[in-house]
Amino acid sequence: MIAGIHGKMLVLIGNNPLCQEMEKKIHGLTPEQKVLFGFQSSAGVREEHAVKIFRAGKTGLTLGYVHQKPEEPDRKMLGQALDGSGFCLEWCDDVLGYLYTHAAFVLPCVYLCYGHGCDLRKVRYAEIRRAVQAAREGYRLRMRSTIRAGYGRS
Repeated sequence: MIAGIHGKMLVLIGNNPLCQEMEKKIHGLTPEQKVLFGFQSSAGVREEHAVKIFRAGKTGLTLGYVHQKPEEPDRKMLGQALDGSGFCLEWCDDVLGYLYTHAAFVLPCVYLCYGHGCDLRKVRYAEIRRAVQAAREGYRLRMRSTIRAGYGRS
């Protein structure tokens, strides 16, 4: 189990809707261990006021604690560990908020795409409108949840 790994820092990459619970479990076994979560943004990323779809060149890697931006010593250590990896590191002050925002926008689009054999030319306008409605509802749910409404990247 991951919680049994002992080290100064543990970085978990991927969409984990239970990151808060996972962090608590890991801290229950190794309270001194720093636990960061990250997302590789090779397909696209939602920024504060816009969505960038697919980046050429360096792939972004967004990293942060559940509700806190990593401090300078942690950023420096991660920068050194990932030096030469091809990742462009970006820091997030609310990974849980990032995850939910990402899911609210991306999931309706992904399922729409999959539903048409990944050929978006086959998608009808009414289906696009429903996907946008689903994304809006996802954002509304997020704003009503306990996640900070002031999510942003820094």
